[in-house]
Amino acid sequence: MGLCLVLNHMRSKMTVFRLGQAFGLIPSNTSHYLFLGQRCLVRVLADLPDAEVRWPTPRQMKRYSKMVARRYPLLQGVWGAADGLLLPTFEPVCVVAAAEPHSGPPCLAAHTPEVCVQADVEEQRALYTGWKSGTYISNLFAFAPDGTIVYSVTNYPGSQHDSALAADSGFYDTLAKMPPGRAIATDTAFRRSGDMIGKIVRGSKNLEARQGSVRFETQVVSFRQSAEWGMRGFQAMNPRLLNLMPADAVERALLLDIAVGMYQLRARHVGRVQISSVYGTIRKVKENGLIRYRAEKEFEW
Repeated sequence: MGLCLVLNHMRSKMTVFRLGQAFGLIPSNTSHYLFLGQRCLVRVLADLPDAEVRWPTPRQMKRYSKMVARRYPLLQGVWGAADGLLLPTFEPVCVVAAAEPHSGPPCLAAHTPEVCVQADVEEQRALYTGWKSGTYISNLFAFAPDGTIVYSVTNYPGSQHDSALAADSGFYDTLAKMPPGRAIATDTAFRRSGDMIGKIVRGSKNLEARQGSVRFETQVVSFRQSAEWGMRGFQAMNPRLLNLMPADAVERALLLDIAVGMYQLRARHVGRVQISSVYGTIRKVKENGLIRYRAEKEFEW
């Protein structure tokens, strides 16, 4: 029942109270089972190779680039797409002794003589993004043409720009180590100068000189849309992420690890993801006794 409870929690936006009603549990027991079930599921997913996020080998990059080139012949060597994702979160709070003087904002609720709840100003400043006018966490995902996630960085402060997140997480360093002739498509938030020349392709900004023909840029922008499809599928499979994420960083990490692992299992074993349906026909194969789905199809541009 614990696994069923956790999966229903991830696949819905219900409150703990409503979820407990569906399982015939009181809220305290529901929270207890969720607490244990999430931690057990994370450990199980960590031991499953098919739930793992793996950077592709040079041979896999070559196969992915062929899948992309069938639909976009000008994108030779481009094998994946990446983009950032902002997820809303509750405003962080901290609990201090009411007797202790504090210079921060006023208490969020009427406090008792022993306890005072107030906003965690430093963490709130890190999570706040002016673009969305709220507290968010930044995430970075890279998707392959078969729909799987090949690079994942989650639970970073929402105030970080996508390019800063890529630098801090080591994404740029990973791209720099790719074989010559291989590249990944992104939006204009990521840099393509320095060691990223030839490793990142993206549409030109208004003040930049156009990179190649208009047709090339059209194909780059069109292929980069696959990252949006991947993130939409990632959130659609885990509606819990559409709610406000927990203020506690550990609880957020648990939810995100479960969401990524379950998405990988779905992409590799169910195969019903939009990216793979666009870049190839779903083909059922059996490998090592497990059912997998591959995408292979010829396209015309």
